Amino acid sequence: MERLSQKDRVALSRILHNNWDNVFKLLCGSISNQLGVPYSVEYEKELTYIEKNFPDLIDMYLKSNEFFGRNSMRDYVLREIIGRTLGNIDCRKFQYNRCVAQLYNMIFCIIKPYYMLLYSEKNISEPVEPVKVIESNLSIGKDKFIIDFQSRVIEAESWKEYVRSFEEYDGLAVEFLHVSNMIGNSIPKNAKITNLNYDDRHLSCEIHKDDFITYKLSYRCKLM
Repeated sequence: MERLSQKDRVALSRILHNNWDNVFKLLCGSISNQLGVPYSVEYEKELTYIEKNFPDLIDMYLKSNEFFGRNSMRDYVLREIIGRTLGNIDCRKFQYNRCVAQLYNMIFCIIKPYYMLLYSEKNISEPVEPVKVIESNLSIGKDKFIIDFQSRVIEAESWKEYVRSFEEYDGLAVEFLHVSNMIGNSIPKNAKITNLNYDDRHLSCEIHKDDFITYKLSYRCKLM
């Protein structure tokens, strides 16, 4: 028996259909190939197939009671969409992460009720709630002088998920959906994290990258 309603199946397919140009622009730098033909036209057959079958892929996850965490969804489901269409795309690139974050944010709005139901079925009292996080960074060079400092607002699926990205950092760049105009990674690629401390609202750590250290201070606030 399918979990997804027909209305939500249509909505999931429509999200992909309406966002192919944005996907290609982020990943290829343009919505058209060298001959001026839109990629959405060049790959029309493949994209139509993906749009048709994407709700089945989501439904498969629902049936197996998999959680739609950032890692499981991004590393598999969305890779099925983007990776199979553009097999030569380096999935570790910054623009890939940004593209996935944008798609996932729209998809999550549709699957959230099912997501919360899964938590209920597993007897977890509190469903995951998205949060805004104010990130402040102070970068110090090897000569002890300040190189840069800045703050921005990002959105995470939950504070627990945000903290976990630091605890389980594996060397790949980590990016969250940016709310402010300042884009970038919360953790850069091939960095080292030390002195990680956090509570239910604050997180602090040192991020070592090349010849400088970035002191990160993060503060959780509620979505409005």
